Amino acid sequence: MKRRLRIAFASTLTLVLWVPVGHAAESLHESLTRLAQDMVYTNARMFPLQATALGLAGHDGELDTPGEAQRAAQIERLKAWQQQLAALSAGMSAETSLVDRDDARLLGAQLARQLNELLVNQTDRKDYGGGANEIVGAVFVQFQHLPVVGQGGATGADQQQAWADITSRLARAPAYIAAAQALVTMPCHLFGAIAVQQLDGVPEFMNGALTAAAKTQLGAHSGAYARFAASMCWKNSRSISGCD
Repeated sequence: MKRRLRIAFASTLTLVLWVPVGHAAESLHESLTRLAQDMVYTNARMFPLQATALGLAGHDGELDTPGEAQRAAQIERLKAWQQQLAALSAGMSAETSLVDRDDARLLGAQLARQLNELLVNQTDRKDYGGGANEIVGAVFVQFQHLPVVGQGGATGADQQQAWADITSRLARAPAYIAAAQALVTMPCHLFGAIAVQQLDGVPEFMNGALTAAAKTQLGAHSGAYARFAASMCWKNSRSISGCD
């Protein structure tokens, strides 16, 4: 589900960041843009792993808590956005710009897709290894974009903060994974088999490239490195895929 949400958020983010030239139907366009902004930034706040995937700053050290309450709230949130979009679309006419009509169609398609993922496909109820894969995927993105002091204006403080975010996220990973697994009420053997294969490479990444970078950038004897190492206590557990 989260991979599809990343695609949906990315498409909506394009609408948020793109402002056409001209003033035709400006009021409608502004309303559509505000709705798109609400969708993108609310979802990023509620699902920090998606914010990392989209490159939205400020959430890299955070994790949400998957659960029935969060799931139900997201469904209601998506339906409320659909109602807002329907009200805006009802005011469109043949004179409405093609840009605004296409934007409305895009938002409608993204909302329908996200709702279908929760109500029809229900991947989060089938994929026992999904939570662990989401954590690893986000940390890998953070690893790829670690600041290098002196490059692109990055400072030592930027680098320390990036590692603090990774450490915070890894330390909270066991609780996140357990909460995500609790949502799985229709476990799928195929999802489980795929998750085992995907997660088999986790120890190699974390013990290898990630740990080597932490030692180099933090210092092998630093307190920051000790906290990082302690945050990875779960990385070798096959229970993260649901296959002990």
